[in-house]
Amino acid sequence: MSFSPRIVGNKPVPSPSREELWKRELGFDENKENISMVEYHTLQRQLEDRNKQRDELLFKVKTLSDKNRVYMQKLEKEETTKRQQMKILCKTQEIKLEEKDSLIENLQSIIEDHETKILQLEQSINGNTKVKPPGESTHTSSSTQKLIEHVKTLQSEKASLIERLQTQQAEMENHTCRVGETDVSLQETIAKLEKENSQLREDLGKYSNGQLTEPAGPCHTDTEKQVEKLQSENQRLTSEITELNKSQAKTAKLFEQSNEQHKSLEAEIQRLKRKIENLQQELSHKRKTIEEKEAKHQDEVSKLMEESIKNSRRMRELMVEVTRLQAQEPEVVTKIKVVEVQVDSDKIKAELQSCQEERDNLRTKYDDAQSKCSNLSTELSQEQLKNEDLVNEIDGISNKLSEMAQVTVEKLQQAEDDKERAVTLAKRECQETIHSLQSKHESLCQSVAEMTPKYSQLIKSYKLLEKQVKGFPHHLYEVVSQVKQETSRAIHSISDHNKDLVRRYHREMYLRKKYHNELVELKGNIRVFCRVRPTIKEDGAGPMSQMVVDYDKDDDGLIYVNNKGRQQTFEADKVFTPQSSQAEVFDEVQSLVTSCIDGFNVCIFAYGQTGSGKTYTMEGTRENPGINQRALIELFRSTKEKGRDWSFTITMSVMEIYNEAIRDLLSDDPGSKMEVKMSPEGGLYVPGLSVVQVRSVEDVNQMEVKMSPEGGLYVPGLSVVQVRSVEDVNQVFAVGQRSRATATTNMNEHSSRSHALLCITVTGICKTTNTKTTGKLNLVDLAGSERVSKSGADGARLKEAQNINKSLSCLGDVIHALRCKQNHVPYRNSKLTYLLQDSLGGQSKTLMIVQIAPVEKNLGESVCSLNFAQRVRSVELGQATRKVEGGEEVGRVHGKSVLMHCLVVESL
Repeated sequence: MSFSPRIVGNKPVPSPSREELWKRELGFDENKENISMVEYHTLQRQLEDRNKQRDELLFKVKTLSDKNRVYMQKLEKEETTKRQQMKILCKTQEIKLEEKDSLIENLQSIIEDHETKILQLEQSINGNTKVKPPGESTHTSSSTQKLIEHVKTLQSEKASLIERLQTQQAEMENHTCRVGETDVSLQETIAKLEKENSQLREDLGKYSNGQLTEPAGPCHTDTEKQVEKLQSENQRLTSEITELNKSQAKTAKLFEQSNEQHKSLEAEIQRLKRKIENLQQELSHKRKTIEEKEAKHQDEVSKLMEESIKNSRRMRELMVEVTRLQAQEPEVVTKIKVVEVQVDSDKIKAELQSCQEERDNLRTKYDDAQSKCSNLSTELSQEQLKNEDLVNEIDGISNKLSEMAQVTVEKLQQAEDDKERAVTLAKRECQETIHSLQSKHESLCQSVAEMTPKYSQLIKSYKLLEKQVKGFPHHLYEVVSQVKQETSRAIHSISDHNKDLVRRYHREMYLRKKYHNELVELKGNIRVFCRVRPTIKEDGAGPMSQMVVDYDKDDDGLIYVNNKGRQQTFEADKVFTPQSSQAEVFDEVQSLVTSCIDGFNVCIFAYGQTGSGKTYTMEGTRENPGINQRALIELFRSTKEKGRDWSFTITMSVMEIYNEAIRDLLSDDPGSKMEVKMSPEGGLYVPGLSVVQVRSVEDVNQMEVKMSPEGGLYVPGLSVVQVRSVEDVNQVFAVGQRSRATATTNMNEHSSRSHALLCITVTGICKTTNTKTTGKLNLVDLAGSERVSKSGADGARLKEAQNINKSLSCLGDVIHALRCKQNHVPYRNSKLTYLLQDSLGGQSKTLMIVQIAPVEKNLGESVCSLNFAQRVRSVELGQATRKVEGGEEVGRVHGKSVLMHCLVVESL
C-alpha cells in the first residue's frame, strides 16, 4: 500500500487538518485567535444544547415511568374491588340457593305425598255413592294446583339464579385472565423502560465524561443518533400505553354490548309480533273485500239479465213498427195516380196541388221513416250482439254455478259419509268406554270404603300444608329482609374500610412529605414552591385565554400542564392555586422567616415571567400585604415574645439592580452607582455602611453614615435603617417603592424593570449568657423575564429587557454549575448572582417561588419556567449553619436546613 498525496493543480498538497476544515466551514480568515474563540463558543453552545436535550429526555423517561406506576395502581385497585364484589355476590347467591333448594325439596316431598293421596282419593270418590260436595273437591284441587305452580316458579328462579352465577363466574375468570395479561404486559413494559432508562443514563454518563475530550464532529453525530433513538423509543412507548388504555376500555364495553344485543333481540321479537298481527288484520280485510266483490258480481249478473230482456222486448216493438209502415206505402201511390187523372179542372188542380204537397210531405215522412228504420236496424243489430255476449256470459256463469253446485253436492255427500263413519266409530268407542267405566266404577266403589279413613287423614294433612303455605310468604319475607340487612352491613363495612384506607392514605402522604422535608434539609436542597396567578384582563379573550393548568386533588405537590394536547406533569414542594391567599403562602414560609432570629441566613426569591404576580407575592397591597411586610410583622412578634431573655436589633436596607447597576432606594441620590466588595472576613461588604434609627420619612432622607463594626453583605454607601415597629417598616417601604424603576409594556401595565432586594439583619444578645446571634433575611423580587417580540420593548425599555435577561441567564448558569457540582461557579458574571453568592453558596436556607400564568397565551414561558424549576429543585447546597458568638469563642453550630424553595425561572 503506497501513499498518494492530494494533488491540486500540478502540486501535491497535504490533507487539511480539522482546524482548517472548521475554519473553511465557518468562513473565517487566518486569524488563529479568532478561530479558537469561535470554536470555543460554538462547542460551548453545542454542549449546552446537548445538556438541555439530555435533561428533557430524562424528564420524559421519568414521566413515562410515573404514568406506568399510576396505571399499575389503578389496575390493582380495580382488581381488588371487583374481587370483593364477586365474593359478596357469590356468597349471597349461594346462601339464597341453599335456602331455596332446601325449601323446594321439602315442598316437593310434601306435594308428591299429597298428590298420590289426592289421586287415590279421587279414584275412590268417583266410584263411591257417598260423594263429597263438589265445591270442597274443587277447592282442594285448585289449592294444590296453586302450590304446584308456586313450586314451578321457585324452580325456574333457581335455574335462572344458577345461570346468572355461572355467567358471573365466567366473566370473573375472563376479567382475571385479562388483568393478568395486562399485568404481565405492563411489567414487561416497565422492565423495558427501566432497562432503557439505565442504558440512557449510562450513555449520558459516558457522554458527560467524554464530551470535553472527544472531537466535535463525531460528538455531534453520536448525540444526534442518540436523540433520534430516544425520540423513536418515546413514540413507541407512547403507542404501547395508548394500546393498553384501549384494551382496558374494551373490557368495560363487553357488558354494554351484551345488554345492547339483548335489547335488540327483544325489540326484534316485538317487531315480528306486530308484523304478524298486521298480516292477520290484512288477511281478514282481504277476505271481507272478496266476499263483497262476489256479492257485487251477483248483482251485476242479475242486472245484465234484466237489460237483455228489455232489449229483446224493444226489438220486437221495432219490428212491428216497420211492418206497419211498409203496409201504408201502396195507399200513397194509388192516391197519386188518381190525382194525376183528375187534373183537368181547376178544382182538381187545386186539389192536385194540395195532394202534391201532401205527397211531398208523405215522401219526406217516408224518407224519415226509412232513415229511422235503418237506424233502428243498426241499433237492433248492436243490441243483438250485446244480447249474444250477455247470453254467452250468462251461459258461462250458469255453467260455473252448475259445476259449483255439483262440487258442493259431492262435498256434502262426502261429509255425510264421514259423519256417518264418525258416528259409528264414536258409538263403538262410547260403548267400549262405558264398559270400561262400569268396571272401574265397580272397583272404585270397592276402594272408596277402604279410602274413607285415609281421606279424612289427608284432609287434616292438607289443612296443615295449607297453613304452612300461608306462612311461607312471611318466612320468605323474613329471609329476604335478613339477606338485605346482611348486604347493607357488608356494604357499610366496606365503606368504613374505604374511609379508613383514605384516612391512612392521607396520613402516609403527610408523613412522606414530612420525611421528604427532613431529607431535603439534611441534603441542603433548594426548595421550590409554585404559585399560579388567576386570570386577568391582560390575558384577553378567545382561544388563547383558555386555562391549560390543572392540579392534583390528593397531592398538593403536583401540577399538570396541557401542552399542545399532551399533558406534562411537574413536581414542587408546594403548589398554590389561584384561590390561595397571601396568608396561606406566608404560613408555608413562616418557619424560614423566624429561623433568622436563631442566627440562620435565609433567602427567599420570587421569579417568573413579567406579569405573573411576583411583586404581588412579595410586596402585596396595602389591604393585603405580601411576604415582605408579613415577615417583618412576624419578626417583631417573635422578638417581643423573647424580649424577657434576649435583646434584639432589627435593621433593613432596600436596593435594586437596574441595568447592571446597584442603586440605593433609601438614599437622597438613588441614581448613584455602587459596587460590591469582599470583606477581610470573607463576606461581601460596603465600606462606610450606615446604620440609622428611623422614626419618620424625614429621618430616612437625612441619614448619617456610620461604620459597621462587623462587615457582612452590603454595598459601599448603602443605607441601613433600624426599625422598631410596623409603622417604621411602612415608611421605609413607601420611600423604596417611590424610587423603584417601573414601566409599561405589552405584557404588563406596571412592569418591574429592576431586581429589588430587601435585606433584613436580626442581631440578638442573650441577657444571661451574653451569647450573640446574627441572622440575615434577604427577600428578593426579581424582574420579570420576557421576550422582546411579545413585550414590544424598544429604546430604553429594550436595553432594560436585555440587561434583565442577561442577569437571569447568569442566574441559570450558576444554578446549572451548582447542580453539576462544578469546581467553578460563575457568580461574578452578574451583579445579581454576585450579591446572592452567600445565599446560593450553601451557608443559608434558600426558598424560590415560581410564578406562572395559567392561560394558553403564556404556555411557552410557563413550561420553560417549570422545566427550569425541576432542575433547580435537584441542587444541593449543603447544610445551613447558624452564626453564634459567645463571650470568648466564636462557633458555627449546624442546624436544620429548611430550604423551602419555590422557583420558576424561564429559560430563554
